[in-house]
Amino acid sequence: MVLSFEPSFAEAGVDAVTVSTKGINYVSLTVKGRASHAGGAPEAGRNAVVELAHQILQLQDLGDPSKGTSLHWTMIQGGTKPNIIPETAKAEGDMRYFVPSEYDRILTDARRIVGVHRVPDTQVTFDLAKGRPPLPRNPATTSLGDRAKAIYAEIGGDLALAEIGGGTDAGYAFQPDSPAKPAILESLGIVGGHYHSTDEFAVLASITPRLYLATRLVMEAAQDTGR
Repeated sequence: MVLSFEPSFAEAGVDAVTVSTKGINYVSLTVKGRASHAGGAPEAGRNAVVELAHQILQLQDLGDPSKGTSLHWTMIQGGTKPNIIPETAKAEGDMRYFVPSEYDRILTDARRIVGVHRVPDTQVTFDLAKGRPPLPRNPATTSLGDRAKAIYAEIGGDLALAEIGGGTDAGYAFQPDSPAKPAILESLGIVGGHYHSTDEFAVLASITPRLYLATRLVMEAAQDTGR
């Protein structure tokens, strides 16, 4: 059994534990062009920013909503001064996914797509770095979630089982070739919401019920092992 104590990323303020999360990969797109004077000799340059914009538009449909796969560009850098045709430009992004094979599909499709250029003589590189793996829905984790719901009900609580787009370190414990062991449960931390913002909050009344839930889960796991 693996128990992880991040707060719940279900709806703000909702009592929940997480039984399924997406994996996280980090996307980078780099363009190398040629610098030149923007007023005196623009034709001698190869505008990396223009090519980057072209590539982002080409790649915008790489996600697959039917599989829960998303890819969003979140950071852009390019150019040095207003009077210089930019020689380099770079974009970074965030990929989320449930299906492990989506990593290979995104990488293969993207590297094929970036071969089509708008600005001649530019070099384009697409990279996809692996982050946290997905925690897919599986019977062992669902069963552990149901056990948590039953324990919570003993003290009058109503515990939801959530599937979220955020990643979890606990995903590293999931074994695709042996999904029955271990059972993994995320979001056993304090109830709250609006994380990573100035409106972040914690529900203090959830502290005792959450401690009770975690303690009972550990006790039951120990009893199961003893048998």
